[in-house]
Formats: sequence, C-alpha cells, structure tokens
Amino acid sequence: MAYTIALSDEEYAALSAAAAERGTPIETLVHEALAERYAKRHSERASQATDPLITFMIQTGHVLRAPTRITDTSAERAERERLAAAAGPGKRASDIVIDDRGSR
Repeated sequence: MAYTIALSDEEYAALSAAAAERGTPIETLVHEALAERYAKRHSERASQATDPLITFMIQTGHVLRAPTRITDTSAERAERERLAAAAGPGKRASDIVIDDRGSR
C-alpha cells in the first residue's frame, strides 16, 4: 500500500538536498528515517513488557506502553481531576452521548 503526504517547498528542498548528499532517492531517505525513529521506539516499548498479552497489544498498536504500576503524584491527580471537571462537570458520559444523539 502506498500513501502520499503533503510537504512544503522548504521541506521538499531539505529532503532533496539530504538525499543528494547521500546519493540516494528521497524515498529511501524517508524510509530509513522512519524506520530509525519509530520502529526503534516501538520495539523498545514491546521489549519492556514482560506479559505476552501486553507485548502483543503494543506490537499491534492497541496500547502505547506497558503499565508501570507507579501511582500518580498528587499534582498528576489534580490535573486529571481539573481536566475531567472542565470536560463536563456533573454530567455522566452516557448522558452526554444520549444528548448528542438526540431523541429517536
């Protein structure tokens, strides 16, 4: 499967210059950069998981990282509570969905 991305003229010029320096096509340069940057992260996260289910879920992209079992700090809990309150204070998610859906 092939995908197309939009680049600005400056981005394309930078890629073209880097590819010319290395003597490789732009496509090869992009593939190498993506593999180097993102495949490594993916495999590192999967190797950190000891549970085979978690490893499988990381490899298939269902979760980003294994749970650390480290409790949140009070600042992290306060931030999560602040975001939850800002999202819709006093209203359950199921009620919001029903309101958005409208009457049938």
